[in-house]
Amino acid sequence: MEEENKSSLREQKELWASLLAHEGWKILSGIIQEQVENRKDLIFSPLERADEAFKQEYLKGEAAFGELVLALPTTMLEQVQVDLDRLKESNSDKGDLNV
Repeated sequence: MEEENKSSLREQKELWASLLAHEGWKILSGIIQEQVENRKDLIFSPLERADEAFKQEYLKGEAAFGELVLALPTTMLEQVQVDLDRLKESNSDKGDLNV
């Protein structure tokens, strides 16, 4: 069971790392970042009318989602590494250093 968990974590780490290194991700993340910045420009512009507040809130949500998408692969890669480190610590406490 523990070996399966270790193998699964290593596979996840490899998948997230390969996504971050992929040219397609670099292109897509650039597009998303540009869209986030465009929305931030609109969000921080003064409102001309009070009824534009709803549109501004919608744009805030879109920008926040874009930032979430951009952060997710790195966050997941870091979490998988933390899980692998914990497994390694747990195994070293048991005398097994093969993680």
